[in-house]
Amino acid sequence: LGEEETTLKERENGDYYLCITGNSMSGIGIMDGSLVLVRQCDSIPSGKIAVVMIDQEVTVKRVIYKKGMMILEAANPDVASRYFTPQEIKELPVKIIGQVLSCRTSF
Repeated sequence: LGEEETTLKERENGDYYLCITGNSMSGIGIMDGSLVLVRQCDSIPSGKIAVVMIDQEVTVKRVIYKKGMMILEAANPDVASRYFTPQEIKELPVKIIGQVLSCRTSF
């Protein structure tokens, strides 16, 4: 995979880097191939960007809680938001596994 330098602050705040595949968050600068710094957690405030596991799929989206639903919102108008009921969250399951703290993109 190669090497990346990290700052002391990044090492203190984040737990791992995740390499992004796809352009669903391109509207906020998270591009295919970007590295996002993630702090491991199992819950997140509404409006924050999270790493979410849906069954066995991992995705990065903005998480919104509204009217009892969990909405995973892309930052690309070509990618539809996904809506999950409390029952679907439990049955699939849908789990927050981390909060995205920052992004590195190479051109």
